Amino acid sequence: MNEAPVYYVLIPVFNEAANIALLESDLKVFIHSMPMHVVFIDDASSDGTRDEIRLRFPAELTHVITKSVRAGAGDSFRLGLEYISMRLRAQDVIIMMEGDGTSDPGILPDLIGALNSGADLALASVYAEGGGFDQTTFVRRFISASANRLMRWRFGLQSKTVSSFYRVWSAGLMMRMLERFNPIIQEKSYTAMIELLAKANACGANIVELPMHLNSGRRKGKSKMRLVPVTIAYLQLMLKRFH
Repeated sequence: MNEAPVYYVLIPVFNEAANIALLESDLKVFIHSMPMHVVFIDDASSDGTRDEIRLRFPAELTHVITKSVRAGAGDSFRLGLEYISMRLRAQDVIIMMEGDGTSDPGILPDLIGALNSGADLALASVYAEGGGFDQTTFVRRFISASANRLMRWRFGLQSKTVSSFYRVWSAGLMMRMLERFNPIIQEKSYTAMIELLAKANACGANIVELPMHLNSGRRKGKSKMRLVPVTIAYLQLMLKRFH
């Protein structure tokens, strides 16, 4: 008899104290209905984010990795994957989400269902038919679309979205990637999501996309993305290869 999967949720956070209550509300039904462990990776927050996590999430199902110096979302995901790597079994599932509450929890069952139907990786995509942006500035949408087109061309990616955090992985695929690539993530910033996708593609992953509406209005506070550093990171990424 096959054992039930364990669901590991990786959430990088930086000064997201105001959004932890929303994350708790989004995940509550899943935490209580399936074997789930939530791993927060705190990027040296100074606003009480860790206190909010400990207040709102059950201690026995939650782990907080704390960094003393801010190093970026890519570094956070690397630490999270390394933390769970020794616990992973082939049937387990890894869920990556935004720390600001903009990942739509309503589509999580469909993303998990895609894995049950044979996918190795399911992406929540604003560019898939039926997806889109809500309450997002034109500049942010333009940068996102331009970066996606450029990175798809550079790395030969077929998926329409390449940089979003919100994605669900089969542990089997991630275990193959962890074995093949050391470290699993080299990129420090948001570009790590493209790196992971390129590495999944190199491993022959079956990747699917499901439509999602990104609602920036759910977020309290401003986006942590800074235009100039992210643009530089994308340009630097163009010079790299992942195979």
